[in-house]
Amino acid sequence: MTDLSQMCGFAVQFDDEQGRINFGDGIEASEQIVCLNEIIPVLLNKYLKYPEIVYKYHPKVKVTKHPEGTEYSYNMFYIPYGLLGVEFIKTHVYYSPYEEGKYDALIEVHSGTVTVVMQRNGEKEDEWDINTYVEELKVVHLKKGQKMAIPTGVYYGFVNTGLSHAVFSMVTSANHQQIDYESLKRERGLACYVICKNSKVAAVANPKYKIKTKLVAASLDKFIKNEELKQLFYGPFIQRSEPLIKFMDDAELLRSFVFAR
Repeated sequence: MTDLSQMCGFAVQFDDEQGRINFGDGIEASEQIVCLNEIIPVLLNKYLKYPEIVYKYHPKVKVTKHPEGTEYSYNMFYIPYGLLGVEFIKTHVYYSPYEEGKYDALIEVHSGTVTVVMQRNGEKEDEWDINTYVEELKVVHLKKGQKMAIPTGVYYGFVNTGLSHAVFSMVTSANHQQIDYESLKRERGLACYVICKNSKVAAVANPKYKIKTKLVAASLDKFIKNEELKQLFYGPFIQRSEPLIKFMDDAELLRSFVFAR
């Protein structure tokens, strides 16, 4: 059993043997299981049979309601270590329309290594164009204890690229949800796959896309050395170093940062 309480800011433990997040008294959060058949549409290998259970999450561990009616939720995820074919185990894909100055999610890594894949699509060259263009493609590696803000207007997903289980939390508006995979049916997933190549982590391009930019893969530390990217990916945390759960105590703060559908 691994105690994550100090890092998370509330009573929570991770059962390494059962692959289960256990909460302290006063927290009743349902466990949701994501099975392989649910994410087959965005996998490189469409014929996988195992593992049957891909990852687990607990929605709405804590909910905060703004006086104007918007709700925000604190959610926790567990991604086991392993592979889906040659791909590292990953989550569903999420998306929100672009909203200037807003984020779709705030995340904090409590255990292991979490890689975030983000892509911003571009406009088609003409109305008859069937290609999907990518204007921006970034792969960000986060380690235990790090936080990151994910801007609106991007498709994104999470991957466990470490050597052990990964546990992380995510703050979003309460009606946040995965995308409809019919919208990615032709492309078969995001513009890059994070795979195990020669026992190392590698990000490889998806040939179904027309990628107009260079794929950039690096640690969060390297990204935020650039002041512009620091403001983009780390803005909400520059002045606030406390655990992400503390953001849930301030509805006005959440409203200022997090996009609500």
